[in-house]
Amino acid sequence: TVPSATNEIVDIYGVPGQPTFSYNTFVNGRVNRRNSTLNPTFDFNNWDIESGSTTSANTDPGCWNGIGDCDGPEPGLSLKLIITEIADPSDGHEYRFVELFSPDKKNYIIPDDLLLVRYEDSNDDPSTFPFVNLKGYKTDEYGFIVLCVNSGSYGNKCKYPLGQVTIADNPGNVDVAIVKGTVPSTTNEIVDIYGVPGEPTFSYQSFVNGRVNRKRDTPNPTFDFSNWDIMPGGNPADMVPSSGADPGCWNGIGDCAPDLFDLDLIITEIADPSDGQQIRFVELFS
Repeated sequence: TVPSATNEIVDIYGVPGQPTFSYNTFVNGRVNRRNSTLNPTFDFNNWDIESGSTTSANTDPGCWNGIGDCDGPEPGLSLKLIITEIADPSDGHEYRFVELFSPDKKNYIIPDDLLLVRYEDSNDDPSTFPFVNLKGYKTDEYGFIVLCVNSGSYGNKCKYPLGQVTIADNPGNVDVAIVKGTVPSTTNEIVDIYGVPGEPTFSYQSFVNGRVNRKRDTPNPTFDFSNWDIMPGGNPADMVPSSGADPGCWNGIGDCAPDLFDLDLIITEIADPSDGQQIRFVELFS
């Protein structure tokens, strides 16, 4: 009820008992959280830290990871749609899936000409097979579309079982992208992508016997390696079984494991913009 030495920390930015070092200062900037896991002990890796030149125009109070009062989809599209997880779990090909997420459209039938395609080997152009036309697909009550090999592997979390040798059946070393168009072609415009067309899949971005999980919801028409948690990423010790994947759940959004607390309240952004102290704020999210 009051600040005291007996307070139990639920979530924190910073380390009590230590000075604020240069690497975690955000003077004239901001810090923005990556995922929703509670951090009673400061987790430096869970934050994007900016200092020195971030203006108020580059902060977004009331919006975090696409949740809240955020910018809408890019021009020409009715929804914002991103790839949030791709899995090739170590305990069987039947557990493979691709997870898509729309932060602004729930229970929504896609009217746009959007495709989910692959860029295989070192090809600059998308493969003509396999792919899926997402027009007519429906996001669930949380905004997810989960395309999987076998619905029995994940129960109700998989709304679209596609079978083997489909876009869901990724061996962990093939680039995946959402593109505009009706068929795969050289003229498709990339909306969001994991991987780099025209390059082989290097070990650091491979998720054979594992998965990749997105950190932030900003669409990446050009691959942003820093925006992904990649396992095993060239380290065989980091293989992930199907129990370590979570289709239909991303950054605490969706059909996720039950919480231990009645309320999870986390710090998602703290800002000290360079254009004035009157614009400072702290953002919390539940």
